[in-house]
Amino acid sequence: MRSLGRVSVFESIFRLEGSKRANLEFWKGFRLGLHLNDAPTVDSRLFIGRESELAKMEAILKPNDLSVEQRRLVLGGMGGIGKTQLAIAYAERHRHSYESIFWLNATSSKTLQASLHQLAQHVLSPDELKHCGDDQLMVHVSRWLSDPDNTRWLLIFDNYDDPDQYQITKYYPYASQGSIIVTTRLSDLVGGLPIKVQHLDRLEDSLQILETRSERQSVKSGQYNSIDLISNCTVLTLQSKTLMLVA
Repeated sequence: MRSLGRVSVFESIFRLEGSKRANLEFWKGFRLGLHLNDAPTVDSRLFIGRESELAKMEAILKPNDLSVEQRRLVLGGMGGIGKTQLAIAYAERHRHSYESIFWLNATSSKTLQASLHQLAQHVLSPDELKHCGDDQLMVHVSRWLSDPDNTRWLLIFDNYDDPDQYQITKYYPYASQGSIIVTTRLSDLVGGLPIKVQHLDRLEDSLQILETRSERQSVKSGQYNSIDLISNCTVLTLQSKTLMLVA
């Protein structure tokens, strides 16, 4: 009976240690890939004419630099100008330069909490998730992002357009590592190196998007005199599906 008792104790210890090791292995999994979750879908055929902005983003974020210094980039501009699409295009282009990339809906503190809960499902063990409230969840996620071995991540805080509603820095990890992109209409109120997203200024880019969207091969060739038409117009805004022109 004593022997059986000792075996039972040893088995319990083994199971406990096995559970701890399983949680540790889950915790140490940093290579999680690209997670855009509920981000708008970007049609790569329509993403045209933003190479200069992408080059500026690369110069600031340095995706292939292995130093642990945290880099913060702020994409600013009016609504519908293409900030979200630009951030997603960067993430997709450099998905292999980072071990983990997460898109977060920063429209409000409520949407951001929901996005962080989605993130937590990837970085925390099921047992940890089961016992976490919102505050504890953020602590665990911040700890995961701050792990000294976890420096190759990118967070995209999208649509942070109302800084008076909440402070976004509250949701940054405590360790100064990794990379952060914030898209906002109020870039002057957000800390980080800014890039102002402007209207497309190359006529050929506007025509190429219009041709792709309308599925007419003659837009740039001149059958409809599109160049004459657009030369007398100003491109107002480019969203994911609509090109708007105004005389």
